[in-house]
Amino acid sequence: MSQAEESPSRGGGAALVADPIGELARRRFGVAAVRPWQRFVMAGILDGVADGERRSARMVVLPTGAGKSLCFQAPALLGAAPTLVVYPLLALVNDQARRLAAAGVECAVLRGGLSPEEREAVFRAVETGKAPVILSNPEMLAVPAVLDRLSRAGIRHVAVDEAHCVAEWGDSFRPAYLELGNSLRSIAPAMLTAFTATASPPVLARVAELLFGGLPWTLASGDPDRPNIAYRVEPCLSKLRAVERLARERPGPMIVFRSSRDGARLAAEALARRLGRDRVRWYHAGLERAEKRAVEDWFMPSADGVLVATVAFGMGVDKADVRTVAHWDPPPSVEAYLQESGRAGRDGKGALAVLLLGPDDRARGDGPVARTRSAALLAWARDRERCRREGLLSLLGDEGAGERACGGCDVCAGDARESPEGLAVLAEFARVNSGRFGAVETLDLLRGRGPAGKACPGRGALADWSAEDARELYEAAKALGFVRAGRDGRVRGSRGAAPKLRRRARLDHSSGKSSSSGSGEGAGELFAGAAALRPKERRLGPPGLRQTEAT
Repeated sequence: MSQAEESPSRGGGAALVADPIGELARRRFGVAAVRPWQRFVMAGILDGVADGERRSARMVVLPTGAGKSLCFQAPALLGAAPTLVVYPLLALVNDQARRLAAAGVECAVLRGGLSPEEREAVFRAVETGKAPVILSNPEMLAVPAVLDRLSRAGIRHVAVDEAHCVAEWGDSFRPAYLELGNSLRSIAPAMLTAFTATASPPVLARVAELLFGGLPWTLASGDPDRPNIAYRVEPCLSKLRAVERLARERPGPMIVFRSSRDGARLAAEALARRLGRDRVRWYHAGLERAEKRAVEDWFMPSADGVLVATVAFGMGVDKADVRTVAHWDPPPSVEAYLQESGRAGRDGKGALAVLLLGPDDRARGDGPVARTRSAALLAWARDRERCRREGLLSLLGDEGAGERACGGCDVCAGDARESPEGLAVLAEFARVNSGRFGAVETLDLLRGRGPAGKACPGRGALADWSAEDARELYEAAKALGFVRAGRDGRVRGSRGAAPKLRRRARLDHSSGKSSSSGSGEGAGELFAGAAALRPKERRLGPPGLRQTEAT
């Protein structure tokens, strides 16, 4: 689609609108400037819809925050209506319905629980042209009566958002995704587009297999790099303490991702006790619709809120000013990590993504492929030699990852942690005070509690730790073999085959302060992966957009 310059009419009237995409984006969606890759994708959709001779398919990979939604919303108002948009989660449907309403765009929502009268009203709005956009999910598109009406509604464009879910969820717990391609082919749109922010070549191949079948398709891929996000990995034995510290030290707002509903609720309740109940909420797919809406209404305008959530909140819900994203549990793949960490800094300003790594974090997933992808992300997290950004992009198949400027990861900054916070201090205390104190007294002394006259090396070294966090640290260190309890219940340093500290934390025998957090050889084995090449000099190239043909 060519772009002409605006010029006044010969009769001195209003200027001709020579840039309909830009004008629509400004007038309806409040977008001051349409990005080049957005124009490219929208032009492809409009061209595909206009070509009535053949059906077209395209995979679009654009970085989180690049404005994917505009790429299918604007064409729906420029000739690609009706447009059907398929989302994985009701939260995304609700979010997009609100955004379209704010832009003055009528949309029809197909979801479970509609009465026959409500469903009929949805279809009438589509068939009469009142609603140019339809929002739905894979399960609704598996209902024969819904498919029959949609196939007669003349759907011109179907957009599948968060398309990586087709591969990641279809093969595990969302079987409707496995049949989504067949459903869409029965609707027979002129143009079928799959959108995602991050996907490796194997995931793209699986998505194409399920969605496109044998239909030839093109791949339009933008730069997945988010240079405004700094990536860090923090090994820890008390994840609650680590998240609390981030919430106190980092600017808000903050999202903490957990892998389970119960985990999100329990973590939020524990954080609320420490940070205040007006600052912390939790969010997962099991909440009632009104509960979800209440959490969204609280978090969206919040300047310092901490939201503990499953991925049910992360995908597509656009809060632009999130400054910190922390992962309590490692995600199942690099794609999932980039999707979720990409919730940070969508306004283009500096942000931080932190992955918390515990000794019990292991590769997980149903089947060898899922476990392999999970293991690849964990290997990236344990690698303290290679630039974080380079490693992530390499896992996505970016051949030029090593040429990029980092922008501030912990490895390139030289402060990647080798050992969990407090571990070396506790182990050194147990060594120099071996056999003197029981577990309770050891932790009290480390926290600067206990009889004032009881002096010992290391007293007060963990003065800012809560009793709960110190106990968690001790139990984990004991399980790992860094400290041990004798038959008399007194704490001793490790011995025999137990890991020994490579660089001990030096405890000042007069003040009891720790002069170094130290690092453990055993901890290094637990929290570090295989050695990799040290970061090379990098430069940041222009964010391009590639297009390749695929079959």
